[in-house]
Amino acid sequence: MVWTRQPCNMSVRLPSAFISNNAGEIAAILITVQTVPKDMALEIRTDSQYVIDQLTKNLGKIEDNGWVGVENAPLLGALVATLRIFSAKTLLAKVKGHSGEKGNDEADAKANKGVKKSLATALNLQIPPNLIVTGMKLSTATQSIVYKGIISRAIKKNCWNTDIMLDRVKEFVKDWTNHSPTDEHIWSVLGNKNIRRNVKNFIWRGLHDSLWTGRWWLNINGFERRAECFKCDTIESLEHILTECTASGQKEIWGIAEKLWNKSGHKWPEMTLGTIMGCSLANYKDTSGKPDTGANRRFMILVSESSFLIWKIRCEWRISQGSDLSKIPTHTEVVSKWVQTIGWCIHLDILSTDTKCYRRQATSIKVLEQAWNKILSSDNIKGLQFTDITRVLVGIRVWQPP
Repeated sequence: MVWTRQPCNMSVRLPSAFISNNAGEIAAILITVQTVPKDMALEIRTDSQYVIDQLTKNLGKIEDNGWVGVENAPLLGALVATLRIFSAKTLLAKVKGHSGEKGNDEADAKANKGVKKSLATALNLQIPPNLIVTGMKLSTATQSIVYKGIISRAIKKNCWNTDIMLDRVKEFVKDWTNHSPTDEHIWSVLGNKNIRRNVKNFIWRGLHDSLWTGRWWLNINGFERRAECFKCDTIESLEHILTECTASGQKEIWGIAEKLWNKSGHKWPEMTLGTIMGCSLANYKDTSGKPDTGANRRFMILVSESSFLIWKIRCEWRISQGSDLSKIPTHTEVVSKWVQTIGWCIHLDILSTDTKCYRRQATSIKVLEQAWNKILSSDNIKGLQFTDITRVLVGIRVWQPP
């Protein structure tokens, strides 16, 4: 944050529970208003329209809904309560970001210093009892909001399997981005429209460790043998299927996915269970240090679709083929299925840019080009047909067994 009084300028690192840009904007204003006298008139200049809207036109609806489903509710609630204590006027002014505005540019520089700090700053989120707004206004509440409110207040049961999986995802993301996401953030990204519904279900069950593999069969009389991988002679697990098994096609699929990815110039990470389950949290950067939206989208689609295909190949072999070692899918069969799968994903991505069909939900042409132009080496990606896409994918040379 930057004040007109230079000695008051400061930079802070937020706790891991608040890692978004919006949380940083709210926290900067909160620390400011908690520091100054409560009878001082303030003019807060920010480039965040989100914060201004939440403090003005959206605030009434937020309080009517009992703060249900509000992002960064603890921060925003503390800020609203603190501003209500002020006896003088507080003005909110919108400034254009990265436009040469001195105060805004200096604030960005302070924020960058804060991110590099090793220790987080403790925030005061206490709200005076007389300023706590409780309950929900039933005359304006919808069934959806009421249901979300009930769910948010329900006592959550701890599941150690889920906790272990979430910790593995956090470890992967922290190694990649130096930030550890919250549990809520990990679950929320499953709502991403770029991931197909059945793939979301696969990842959701994977995070809960509820897919029927290995140890699940050990507790069922007469089915204990299903816990074993007959090809590798070990107890099966999701991690084994997706990253280790020689019968699931994972080596071929990750090999061709890496070859395709390397055409974009970004580094391909080691494929671990944490990487796969947290693929939607990828944080690649462009040459200017900003998030590379196209690369992150491409990585999410490639990894999620590839992992789901590996799971399907394994299920087909275990169930339809009865785990017959002579019927393990060949290299050619696995690669062909991957080409068809990724080809259709890219083709559907192209079709999703049709504004006549999808209107406001249509994918931006710019986003599409950022995601696939380097991969497909085409200047007219929207004009590509499914056969054109698969022709490019088939042309990738990958490892083949001797």
